[in-house]
Amino acid sequence: MNDVSWRFPEATRRDVDRALQLLVRDLVVRMRRNTKRLKFDDQVSEAAADNESYAEELISAFIALLPTFALSIYKFNSKEFIRIANKTGGKNNLAVLLLIGRGANAGESWYAPKYHVWRQMVRDSIRKMVDNIIDDWEMQVRLAELHEADQKRLNAIIERRFKVYKNWASRRTSGIVGAWNSVLMYQRCVDAGVTHYIWRGQLDDREREKHLMWEKKRIALTSNHVFPGEEFNCRCWAQPDWETAK
Repeated sequence: MNDVSWRFPEATRRDVDRALQLLVRDLVVRMRRNTKRLKFDDQVSEAAADNESYAEELISAFIALLPTFALSIYKFNSKEFIRIANKTGGKNNLAVLLLIGRGANAGESWYAPKYHVWRQMVRDSIRKMVDNIIDDWEMQVRLAELHEADQKRLNAIIERRFKVYKNWASRRTSGIVGAWNSVLMYQRCVDAGVTHYIWRGQLDDREREKHLMWEKKRIALTSNHVFPGEEFNCRCWAQPDWETAK
């Protein structure tokens, strides 16, 4: 592992995961209740409609937490930016000095517009996940009907799928937190006025082989190259090339 590393906001990732797992759990409880009421007729469609309506409430409750999650990641990211700058030769950069003087208060002109784009991305992602869960649930119920499964067998089938849904939620968590963290990292490089950054990784067994090959690669900030953290579950980071600061 690198001796200097832009750390990932792990504490906030756990908070987001707990909230998203709670969303899935509550939806699962409603789906389980509806499953027990089914008699393999038009009740399947009625139950699906009820699930969809309840899911909207759960999604809205989760989205209401996003400002807190976003600010928490922003503050952690800001501290890491200052720490990395002090260790890699950027402590006198104007953007670093301004951030230290002003504090991490989300007052930058770019914060609100970037947050709103990320928020919409998160809503779309969660909406897609929930739709997939409900569609999968309805398909499993209808397949059970075709196989003339009794209620006990149906419940066993649905229980197995619930474990899959929890895994879907965990994957969404990684994408949600990683995407916002990457956006903030990129913006700090822009604020610093550098034209290039140096690709750095965590150098552990989770890192992609191609990312290992990019270690310490000097990359133009305006290039079409993948940015650290942009790809799913990537925890690589960008070390600003301070010598290129304008």
